This record gives sequence, structure tokens and C-alpha cells, in this order.
Amino acid sequence: ANTPAPASNPNAVRTNAEELGVLVKLPYETEDIVWKEYPAKKKIVAIMKFSAADANKIVAEAGGTPENTSIATESWFPEELIAQTEMSGDNALKGVSYPATAFYQEPYTVGKITRVEGSDYFILEAFAK
Repeated sequence: ANTPAPASNPNAVRTNAEELGVLVKLPYETEDIVWKEYPAKKKIVAIMKFSAADANKIVAEAGGTPENTSIATESWFPEELIAQTEMSGDNALKGVSYPATAFYQEPYTVGKITRVEGSDYFILEAFAK
């Protein structure tokens, strides 16, 4: 298998699910994906949209204790999500977070997956130990 060449800009926003799939597991096919790697923080943030059926499966299979959470939006987030925060006026997305167990792959084995309220978008925050 040929390894994709590293992006010239490590802070670049990526939209390739296959590249992300090298770093973390993607249990279902995404309908929309945008992600970013933060090498200095050993962190990946990915925003993924799944079909409604798969979104419900992710939640059903997540286990753990669901927690209400809010995530500050960043300029590279999908427009739909940024628009949602502009309506609420606090620049944060509300959602329910679960352990990201289904997405873990060495070395990214810590994190959470948050389903954005009223949508089939999920925000994955994964950290390398």
C-alpha cells in the first residue's frame, strides 16, 4: 500500500476519509468529513456526517455515560455547523458526547465523540497517549 505523502502544511484541513482511516478507525462510511491533525498536541479533530441510521448505531454502540457538552466552533468547521452556532449566538455547538472507543486505533486511544444536537454530525476528538 502506498502511504499518502504528508501534507506540506501540517495544519491543513483535510477532507480525505482514507487518510483519516490510517490514524483512527471509521466504523461507518461518512457522508461528509473534514478533519485536522494537531501534531504538537498529539490530537486529531474530525467532523463527520453519517447517515441517520449509522448515526443512531454509533450512539447505540458507544456505551459509556452520555454527557451534555459544548464545543467551540472553529473557522474550518462545516458551514452548516457554524450557521447553527451563529443562530444560538454563543459560537459553541451543543451535543452529547460518548467515549470514542469505536474509533480508537494506536496511538490514538483517548477521546470522545460528540453528536451535534439536532444533526447527524459527529465531532471526534482523539488524543495519542
